[in-house]
Amino acid sequence: MYRFDGLDNLPINYSISDKSDGNTSFLWGEKDEVENNRQSFYTKAGVEADKSVMMALSHSTNVAVVDSSDSGKGVHDNRTGVNADGIITKEVGLTLSIIVADCAPVIFFDFNKRVLALVHINGMNPDIIDETLNKFTSKFNSDTQNIVVSFGPCILKESFVVPTPFQIELPEWKDYVKDVPDGRTSIDMLGFLINRVIELGVPEAQVFKTDIDTYKEEDLFSHRRSAVIGEPEGRFMVVANII
Repeated sequence: MYRFDGLDNLPINYSISDKSDGNTSFLWGEKDEVENNRQSFYTKAGVEADKSVMMALSHSTNVAVVDSSDSGKGVHDNRTGVNADGIITKEVGLTLSIIVADCAPVIFFDFNKRVLALVHINGMNPDIIDETLNKFTSKFNSDTQNIVVSFGPCILKESFVVPTPFQIELPEWKDYVKDVPDGRTSIDMLGFLINRVIELGVPEAQVFKTDIDTYKEEDLFSHRRSAVIGEPEGRFMVVANII
Protein backbone atom coordinates (compact mmCIF):
# COMPACT_ATOMS: atom_id res chain seq x y z
CA MET A 1 0.00 0.00 0.00
CA TYR A 2 1.34 3.42 -0.98
CA ARG A 3 1.39 6.14 1.65
CA PHE A 4 1.50 9.82 2.40
CA ASP A 5 4.01 10.32 5.22
CA GLY A 6 3.17 12.41 8.27
CA LEU A 7 -0.59 11.86 8.29
CA ASP A 8 -0.96 8.85 10.60
CA ASN A 9 -2.22 10.76 13.64
CA LEU A 10 -4.55 13.08 11.76
CA PRO A 11 -8.30 12.59 11.18
CA ILE A 12 -7.81 11.86 7.48
CA ASN A 13 -8.67 8.78 5.46
CA TYR A 14 -6.80 8.39 2.17
CA SER A 15 -5.96 5.75 -0.44
CA ILE A 16 -3.70 5.51 -3.50
CA SER A 17 -4.55 3.14 -6.33
CA ASP A 18 -2.01 1.24 -8.43
CA LYS A 19 -1.93 -0.61 -11.73
CA SER A 20 -3.78 -3.59 -10.28
CA ASP A 21 -6.76 -1.25 -9.82
CA GLY A 22 -6.62 -0.32 -13.51
CA ASN A 23 -6.41 2.96 -15.37
CA THR A 24 -8.66 5.64 -13.85
CA SER A 25 -8.44 8.29 -16.60
CA PHE A 26 -11.12 8.66 -19.26
CA LEU A 27 -8.44 10.10 -21.57
CA TRP A 28 -6.61 6.78 -21.68
CA GLY A 29 -9.36 4.18 -21.56
CA GLU A 30 -12.89 3.24 -22.55
CA LYS A 31 -15.56 4.97 -20.49
CA ASP A 32 -17.19 1.81 -19.12
CA GLU A 33 -13.85 0.30 -18.13
CA VAL A 34 -12.65 3.49 -16.42
CA GLU A 35 -15.96 3.90 -14.57
CA ASN A 36 -15.71 0.32 -13.34
CA ASN A 37 -12.11 0.84 -12.25
CA ARG A 38 -13.02 3.99 -10.37
CA GLN A 39 -16.03 2.40 -8.71
CA SER A 40 -13.99 -0.62 -7.62
CA PHE A 41 -11.29 1.60 -6.18
CA TYR A 42 -13.76 3.79 -4.30
CA THR A 43 -15.24 0.64 -2.81
CA LYS A 44 -11.78 -0.66 -1.91
CA ALA A 45 -10.99 2.69 -0.27
CA GLY A 46 -14.18 2.48 1.78
CA VAL A 47 -15.84 5.57 0.31
CA GLU A 48 -18.89 6.22 -1.85
CA ALA A 49 -18.33 7.39 -5.41
CA ASP A 50 -21.36 9.66 -5.32
CA LYS A 51 -20.08 11.35 -2.16
CA SER A 52 -16.86 12.19 -3.97
CA VAL A 53 -15.70 15.07 -6.15
CA MET A 54 -13.08 14.97 -8.92
CA MET A 55 -11.05 17.77 -10.50
CA ALA A 56 -10.86 18.48 -14.23
CA LEU A 57 -7.10 19.02 -14.41
CA SER A 58 -5.41 21.59 -16.66
CA HIS A 59 -2.08 22.37 -14.91
CA SER A 60 -3.75 25.53 -13.61
CA THR A 61 -3.48 27.45 -10.35
CA ASN A 62 -7.23 27.21 -9.72
CA VAL A 63 -8.25 26.01 -6.25
CA ALA A 64 -11.96 25.45 -5.60
CA VAL A 65 -13.78 25.27 -2.28
CA VAL A 66 -16.16 22.30 -2.45
CA ASP A 67 -18.95 20.86 -0.30
CA SER A 68 -21.66 18.21 -0.52
CA SER A 69 -23.42 20.15 -3.30
CA ASP A 70 -20.46 19.17 -5.51
CA SER A 71 -20.82 15.43 -4.80
CA GLY A 72 -20.47 13.30 -7.92
CA LYS A 73 -18.83 15.98 -10.05
CA GLY A 74 -16.23 14.53 -12.40
CA VAL A 75 -16.64 11.01 -11.02
CA HIS A 76 -18.49 9.60 -14.03
CA ASP A 77 -17.10 11.84 -16.78
CA ASN A 78 -14.58 14.63 -17.33
CA ARG A 79 -17.17 17.15 -18.45
CA THR A 80 -18.62 17.67 -14.98
CA GLY A 81 -15.29 17.77 -13.13
CA VAL A 82 -14.52 20.80 -10.97
CA ASN A 83 -12.46 23.24 -13.05
CA ALA A 84 -9.45 23.29 -10.75
CA ASP A 85 -6.16 21.59 -9.94
CA GLY A 86 -6.87 21.86 -6.24
CA ILE A 87 -9.98 21.30 -4.16
CA ILE A 88 -10.47 22.18 -0.50
CA THR A 89 -13.20 21.38 2.00
CA LYS A 90 -14.17 21.48 5.65
CA GLU A 91 -16.95 18.94 5.13
CA VAL A 92 -16.51 15.62 6.93
CA GLY A 93 -16.97 12.60 4.70
CA LEU A 94 -16.77 14.39 1.35
CA THR A 95 -14.10 12.54 -0.61
CA LEU A 96 -11.66 14.59 -2.69
CA SER A 97 -10.33 12.76 -5.76
CA ILE A 98 -7.47 13.22 -8.20
CA ILE A 99 -5.79 11.25 -11.00
CA VAL A 100 -2.03 11.52 -11.54
CA ALA A 101 1.03 9.98 -13.19
CA ASP A 102 4.34 11.75 -12.32
CA CYS A 103 2.83 15.05 -11.13
CA ALA A 104 2.62 15.34 -7.35
CA PRO A 105 -0.63 14.62 -5.53
CA VAL A 106 -0.37 16.75 -2.38
CA ILE A 107 -2.47 16.72 0.78
CA PHE A 108 -2.76 19.90 2.86
CA PHE A 109 -4.49 19.68 6.25
CA ASP A 110 -5.13 22.31 8.89
CA PHE A 111 -5.25 20.28 12.10
CA ASN A 112 -6.69 23.21 14.06
CA LYS A 113 -9.56 24.19 11.73
CA ARG A 114 -9.89 20.66 10.29
CA VAL A 115 -9.71 21.74 6.67
CA LEU A 116 -8.47 19.40 3.92
CA ALA A 117 -7.12 20.13 0.43
CA LEU A 118 -6.00 17.75 -2.32
CA VAL A 119 -3.86 19.40 -4.99
CA HIS A 120 -2.25 18.43 -8.32
CA ILE A 121 1.16 20.15 -8.58
CA ASN A 122 4.04 20.02 -11.07
CA GLY A 123 6.76 22.22 -12.50
CA MET A 124 4.26 24.13 -14.65
CA ASN A 125 1.90 25.25 -11.88
CA PRO A 126 3.93 25.74 -8.66
CA ASP A 127 2.00 28.95 -7.95
CA ILE A 128 -0.96 26.76 -7.02
CA ILE A 129 0.82 26.32 -3.68
CA ASP A 130 0.41 30.05 -3.02
CA GLU A 131 -3.24 29.89 -4.06
CA THR A 132 -3.95 26.84 -1.90
CA LEU A 133 -2.50 28.44 1.23
CA ASN A 134 -4.35 31.65 0.39
CA LYS A 135 -7.62 29.70 0.29
CA PHE A 136 -6.86 28.27 3.76
CA THR A 137 -6.20 31.68 5.24
CA SER A 138 -8.84 33.74 3.41
CA LYS A 139 -11.74 31.26 3.37
CA PHE A 140 -11.14 29.29 6.58
CA ASN A 141 -9.07 31.70 8.69
CA SER A 142 -6.25 29.17 8.91
CA ASP A 143 -2.78 29.88 10.24
CA THR A 144 -0.03 28.31 8.10
CA GLN A 145 1.68 27.23 11.35
CA ASN A 146 -1.17 24.73 11.79
CA ILE A 147 -0.99 23.18 8.32
CA VAL A 148 0.59 19.83 7.47
CA VAL A 149 1.63 19.21 3.86
CA SER A 150 2.44 15.76 2.49
CA PHE A 151 3.64 15.01 -1.05
CA GLY A 152 2.57 11.68 -2.52
CA PRO A 153 4.26 9.52 -5.19
CA CYS A 154 5.69 11.57 -8.07
CA ILE A 155 8.64 11.67 -10.43
CA LEU A 156 11.93 12.33 -8.62
CA LYS A 157 15.03 14.12 -9.86
CA GLU A 158 16.92 10.93 -10.71
CA SER A 159 14.24 10.13 -13.29
CA PHE A 160 13.17 13.60 -14.37
CA VAL A 161 16.02 14.09 -16.85
CA VAL A 162 15.26 15.92 -20.11
CA PRO A 163 16.96 18.10 -22.75
CA THR A 164 16.70 21.89 -22.30
CA PRO A 165 13.78 22.16 -19.85
CA PHE A 166 12.16 25.60 -19.58
CA GLN A 167 13.18 25.78 -15.90
CA ILE A 168 16.81 26.46 -16.79
CA GLU A 169 15.76 29.96 -17.88
CA LEU A 170 14.05 30.75 -14.57
CA PRO A 171 16.24 32.16 -11.74
CA GLU A 172 14.07 30.64 -9.01
CA TRP A 173 14.86 27.14 -10.33
CA LYS A 174 18.67 27.54 -10.42
CA ASP A 175 19.25 25.35 -7.35
CA TYR A 176 16.89 22.66 -8.64
CA VAL A 177 18.21 21.98 -12.14
CA LYS A 178 21.50 20.21 -12.77
CA ASP A 179 23.28 19.24 -15.97
CA VAL A 180 24.13 15.54 -16.25
CA PRO A 181 27.02 14.01 -18.25
CA ASP A 182 24.94 13.10 -21.29
CA GLY A 183 24.04 16.75 -21.89
CA ARG A 184 20.53 16.63 -20.49
CA THR A 185 19.22 18.30 -17.34
CA SER A 186 17.88 16.78 -14.11
CA ILE A 187 14.94 18.62 -12.57
CA ASP A 188 14.34 18.42 -8.83
CA MET A 189 10.64 19.24 -9.06
CA LEU A 190 9.88 17.86 -5.60
CA GLY A 191 12.68 19.83 -3.95
CA PHE A 192 11.50 23.05 -5.58
CA LEU A 193 7.88 22.50 -4.52
CA ILE A 194 8.81 21.65 -0.93
CA ASN A 195 10.94 24.78 -0.69
CA ARG A 196 8.02 26.88 -1.94
CA VAL A 197 5.73 25.46 0.75
CA ILE A 198 8.25 26.26 3.49
CA GLU A 199 8.93 29.76 2.13
CA LEU A 200 5.20 30.46 2.35
CA GLY A 201 5.11 29.76 6.08
CA VAL A 202 4.41 26.08 6.64
CA PRO A 203 6.88 24.80 9.29
CA GLU A 204 9.54 22.56 7.78
CA ALA A 205 8.82 19.88 10.41
CA GLN A 206 5.25 19.70 9.07
CA VAL A 207 6.22 19.16 5.42
CA PHE A 208 6.64 15.54 4.35
CA LYS A 209 8.06 14.20 1.10
CA THR A 210 7.75 10.93 -0.75
CA ASP A 211 10.56 8.54 -1.56
CA ILE A 212 8.42 6.83 -4.20
CA ASP A 213 9.52 7.65 -7.75
CA THR A 214 6.63 7.01 -10.13
CA TYR A 215 9.03 6.48 -13.03
CA LYS A 216 10.83 3.65 -11.21
CA GLU A 217 7.80 2.23 -9.40
CA GLU A 218 6.40 -0.10 -12.05
CA ASP A 219 3.17 -0.73 -10.13
CA LEU A 220 2.22 2.94 -10.62
CA PHE A 221 1.44 4.67 -13.90
CA SER A 222 4.10 7.08 -15.20
CA HIS A 223 3.62 9.47 -18.11
CA ARG A 224 7.37 9.80 -18.58
CA ARG A 225 7.92 6.04 -18.57
CA SER A 226 5.22 5.75 -21.22
CA ALA A 227 6.99 8.36 -23.34
CA VAL A 228 10.43 6.75 -22.93
CA ILE A 229 9.68 3.04 -23.29
CA GLY A 230 6.25 3.04 -24.94
CA GLU A 231 4.35 1.62 -22.00
CA PRO A 232 0.56 2.18 -22.30
CA GLU A 233 -0.61 5.42 -20.74
CA GLY A 234 -2.81 5.41 -17.66
CA ARG A 235 -3.40 7.28 -14.43
CA PHE A 236 -3.57 6.19 -10.82
CA MET A 237 -6.01 7.73 -8.39
CA VAL A 238 -5.76 9.36 -4.96
CA VAL A 239 -8.73 9.93 -2.66
CA ALA A 240 -8.84 11.66 0.72
CA ASN A 241 -11.49 12.76 3.20
CA ILE A 242 -11.86 14.09 6.72
CA ILE A 243 -13.15 11.56 9.27
